[in-house]
Formats: sequence, structure tokens, C-alpha cells
Amino acid sequence: MRSQPVNTASIPKFKESIYFRQSKQTELKAKIEASHQLIHEHHIETQSLIAPRTQARNAKQSYRSIEEMAADRSDKLSSQIQAWRSVLPILIKRFSKIHDPRRAQSVKHKLVVIMLYGLLAFIFRLSSRRMA
Repeated sequence: MRSQPVNTASIPKFKESIYFRQSKQTELKAKIEASHQLIHEHHIETQSLIAPRTQARNAKQSYRSIEEMAADRSDKLSSQIQAWRSVLPILIKRFSKIHDPRRAQSVKHKLVVIMLYGLLAFIFRLSSRRMA
């Protein structure tokens, strides 16, 4: 004899009460606090020095001074501008070959401008028009 499949939609699902969730939450908080206390005691025993984030040295930059950093950024920016000046005319020509499917009466900006704007927003990782 074949048994019929059980319809799981008709079986009521167990819902946790809010009190049960709150008790689990307090248990979790207690565990976290105990772990933090153990870590703190370990640091005291080993006399470890913990530098706060605000005082930690950022070793990612090799600049000796602000002027050196500004000069390096200026050099990089001028190189980028030269590269864009050589690439931009080619991009404009290629973007102008794309057919514009929008209604001509409601067009405020050319498709080329919108495409370049989107491309530059992607390259410079801008998340919104406001950031531009």
C-alpha cells in the first residue's frame, strides 16, 4: 500500500515566543561578555599593549610629508588627464554610432553624454549622481 504524501501547508508551524527569544538573547549577551572578560584577563596577564584604533599607525602610505603626498597625487592626476585626453575622442566617436531609441521630443541630453557619464561614474566608483 502506498502512503499518501503529507501536505506540509496544513501543519501549523511552531512559533517561538518572544520570551524564549529574549532569554536566548540574554544568554548570548552573557556569553559574549564572558568571552570579552577572558580576553581582557589574558591581555593583563601577558601585559599586551593594545593600541586604540585612533592611535594606530596607518602604514599603507609611504609618504614622509603632506607635500610629498600632494605632489604624488598631482603627478598621478596629470597622467590620468593625459590618458583621458587621448582616449576620450575615440570613445565619443564610438558612442555616437550607437542608435538612440528614445523619443526625440523628450530628449534633454545626448546619448553620448549619458554614456560617458555612466562610464566615468563606474570607473571612479561613484554610487550616485550626487557623489559626482
